[in-house]
Amino acid sequence: MLAVAPRRPRPWLLLYAIVAVPLYVSYVALPDAPRYLWTAIGLLSLTGLVVGTVVNRPRRRLPWWLATLGVAALMAGDTTYDLLTAVFGQLNPYPSAADGFYLAMYPLLAGGLLVLVRVIKPLGDRHAAIDASIVTVALGLLVWVYLVEPYTQDATLTWGQKAVSISYPLGDVLILAVLVRLLIGTERRPYSLWLLGIGTVGLLASDTVYGLIQLNGSWTTGSLVDLGWMVFYGAWGAAALSPDMARLTEPVRPTPQQISSRRLLLLALVPLAAPGLLLWEFSRGGSGHVLETAATAAVLFLLVSLRLKGLVNAAREATHREYAMRRTGEALVAASDPDTVHRVGLAALADVTCHSARLVIATGLPLRVVFDSGDAHRNRADADLDPLLRRHEHELLSQQFVLTTAALCGPALAAAIGADETVLLAAMVRDERISGLLMAHGPGVDRPESIDPICTLASQMMLALDSIELTAQVAERRSEAHFRSLFQHAADIILVFDEQLRLRFNTPSAQTVLGWEPEGPRGRTVDSMVLAEDLSKARLLLGRVLVGERRTGRGPSDEWRIVDRSGRVRLFEVSCRNLVDDPSVGGVVVTLHDITERRQLESDLAYQAFHDSLTQLPNRAMFLERVERALVCSGPEREPIAVLLIDLDNFKIINDTRGHAAGDALLASVGQRLQAALRPSDSCARLGGDEFAVLVDGVSSDEEACEVASRLLEHLRPPFDIGGESVHAGASFGVTTSAYGQQAAELLLQADLAMYAAKDAGKGGVEFFRPALIDVMQLRARTVSELERAVEQDQFVLHYQPIIALDASAVVGFEALIRWQHPERGLLAPHDFIDVVEDSDLAISVGAWVIDRAVEQAAQWQGTGPDSGLLKIGVNVTPHEFAHPGFVDVVLTALERHGLPHEALVLEITERILAGGDPQIVRAMTQLHDVGVHLAIDDFGTGYSALGYLRRFPVSILKIDRSFVDGIGTSGDDRALVEAIVRLGETFGLDVVAEGVETEQQRDELVRLGCHFAQGYHYSRPLPAAQATRFVHEWSTPRLTTTPASAAG
Repeated sequence: MLAVAPRRPRPWLLLYAIVAVPLYVSYVALPDAPRYLWTAIGLLSLTGLVVGTVVNRPRRRLPWWLATLGVAALMAGDTTYDLLTAVFGQLNPYPSAADGFYLAMYPLLAGGLLVLVRVIKPLGDRHAAIDASIVTVALGLLVWVYLVEPYTQDATLTWGQKAVSISYPLGDVLILAVLVRLLIGTERRPYSLWLLGIGTVGLLASDTVYGLIQLNGSWTTGSLVDLGWMVFYGAWGAAALSPDMARLTEPVRPTPQQISSRRLLLLALVPLAAPGLLLWEFSRGGSGHVLETAATAAVLFLLVSLRLKGLVNAAREATHREYAMRRTGEALVAASDPDTVHRVGLAALADVTCHSARLVIATGLPLRVVFDSGDAHRNRADADLDPLLRRHEHELLSQQFVLTTAALCGPALAAAIGADETVLLAAMVRDERISGLLMAHGPGVDRPESIDPICTLASQMMLALDSIELTAQVAERRSEAHFRSLFQHAADIILVFDEQLRLRFNTPSAQTVLGWEPEGPRGRTVDSMVLAEDLSKARLLLGRVLVGERRTGRGPSDEWRIVDRSGRVRLFEVSCRNLVDDPSVGGVVVTLHDITERRQLESDLAYQAFHDSLTQLPNRAMFLERVERALVCSGPEREPIAVLLIDLDNFKIINDTRGHAAGDALLASVGQRLQAALRPSDSCARLGGDEFAVLVDGVSSDEEACEVASRLLEHLRPPFDIGGESVHAGASFGVTTSAYGQQAAELLLQADLAMYAAKDAGKGGVEFFRPALIDVMQLRARTVSELERAVEQDQFVLHYQPIIALDASAVVGFEALIRWQHPERGLLAPHDFIDVVEDSDLAISVGAWVIDRAVEQAAQWQGTGPDSGLLKIGVNVTPHEFAHPGFVDVVLTALERHGLPHEALVLEITERILAGGDPQIVRAMTQLHDVGVHLAIDDFGTGYSALGYLRRFPVSILKIDRSFVDGIGTSGDDRALVEAIVRLGETFGLDVVAEGVETEQQRDELVRLGCHFAQGYHYSRPLPAAQATRFVHEWSTPRLTTTPASAAG
């Protein structure tokens, strides 16, 4: 609440004192003072009241005019009394006309004081009224006992005299009650109020003494009794002239009831008047007035009880309001937006009044309704709010609230709640100015206990709204600073050109990206910035923005090349906006986004999408695209094109045995050789894995296409240097021409079929496409599918061919040979399917199955022969199996599972495995040899035979290929070769087994040459397990050793 500045002291009070002091002294000092002095005293008081009311301009003048009339009535009574005694010679006329003026004074003075009470506390104060009633009842008892009752019991008085006599003390009690109510009901007690109180006490004192004197009939004027009336005259006139008298008519903001210790002491002592009176009378021997005293005591008891109940209720309500306001304060502090503040205020209003209330908040200049709990249409203008604020601005600034009616708040609110409904207006003050209004309507909003919390709520809501606004401003400034920082450090370049296409502004990023000096490029034209090849489209773009798109302020986009300070050409994505009409810009805004790296990345990605990352050759997608383009260009009059598909024969072995790094190096070298051997018009591609393709443009015939393939094959025959070692990578070529197809995918498929035909023909050759190969391809695909099903349904079986010791004619072991029990084609030999198995992913799983089943069968045979010797089992192992990292574990697991001695297992390998010299295979051989497993070289003499293999690898057995055994009796060369192998085995301590022995002559010749072991149809075909078991029982089984004289597996 904002206090009103006190008025400047005026000289009227000093002048009043200068005149009053001589009059009062003269009247008291003179033994028989003339009555005109008394009249002058009354006239001076009346003059003070009139002058003070006019000069001090109180907000409400009615109480002071009533006080003036009351003083005038007293003065008129005195003048009338003087006339009756001095002029008409009446001796103490009683009652007389003077008493009429005297009695008229009481309601006038009481009315003036009562109006002051209502002005100061417009809402009333029930607690102050009860306190004043307690004091009045207690004093009224004394007045009744000592003044009123004696008048009623005086037999010498007429009824008129009794009525007038009784009226005087009753008038005094009335004035006393209103004065006590005025003094108790306000915490603001200016000097003028104290003067009114002193004057009233003087009046009551003189009236009381006057009444007692009248009972004895000895009243005369000019006695000391006049002093009380003199004090009344002087004090009330001085009160009106006091500079602070205007404050008495200013409303006081109601506060929750609080009782002071002095007030509590007063309320405790005053009710003791009734029992004190009884004690006084009993002490003097009297016993009257018991009934009056008892009734007064009962009334006082009821009033005190009612007062105590009010204090308890006030304390309870104060606690509730304090909790509600504390909770409201916390909620307002946490509020982050105005809507939350408004909702918290509505909830707090309901807590304070204990009822649902309507809350309207109006803020801004002019005032606008920003929240109305009874109307969904918020943020609306209301023309009646500003006049309402101007009408009550003084009251709102002085006490922060005004109680008014809805009719005075505008037709909208009046129509909503009723024109006569009470509305509380609370000021929302900011910087000593009213910035908003809180309007509350509902039960309890006009209670004194509610007004103060509601005014506090208005202040808290204003602080919360100010805090939110300040927070928003701070956030906005931070946001502006943030965006300013982003603008200053943005990677994109922003340029502003004027209408002559001269540069007027550029962001600092121009220096970062292009190396421009901060002020260097200002004034340059677009011609000096853009690359010459892009200048025309740059001018066209800016011209379109300036001329054709001024209305929309938007422009198209483009791409420009600009040379930076280092001379590097950069590519920018350009977007334009026409802001010539914007006074803050006044030009064309051009945004440059550097896409140099992005375009380079796109180019790299496009290259990678159509090229092989290892060989840098075109990939399958680009190759097919080039074939399609070549097919479109080639017509009936042009020579056809040829498509060559190349597959490396030994790549998988090299990749598995030497590692992926060696495989990648080999593929890169193959790509380089192929590319170097082709014409510029031809194209080479890597399709994936170890497959390459070549597009040859303009071949005259199928033979020429095959010649190109043969030439490329010759380029691949020399060994490759991979990691310091020489590696041979044979290749198989499949060839086709556009004479057999007009689709790229079709030609590639034809070349693929021809390539597989080359592999089936023995690898390392060239095959041309034939339509019959389609049937072969379909058969191969069907075979793969059937093989997969065969694995799932366990259709494979093993047959066993016995190995015979020639010198003892005894079985020393078997070679396990796989068969396929086909459900439709019957029992198939390996040559019908084994190539397909080795070229597929089935090689590892089928090989592991063969080892496990063979070991299991050999374990069952141990100890079944007549001599209970060790029967060995031989198993063929492919290079893929041996190169597999888990191969050794597969072998050892099978041996342990079935309990076969390690020395009974012979793994047969081809010389091709030894030719690679892969460290992984060497380690596997060594590990198996160390645990007792024997290794045999199958088909010895047909491959890469070298004496170094026999010393480098842990080989135990050599098996002579059947092609040499066939000619041993007819060909001197074959006989010499077999003899050389036998001698070689003797030299290195190896067992030698001759394969494919079919005649007695061949057996005898082998015996003469010193060969100790043989196998072939001369002894037995490969037998199922049951027949092989019977064969064992029919032959003796001497022990096979690894010495020339021992048996071999």
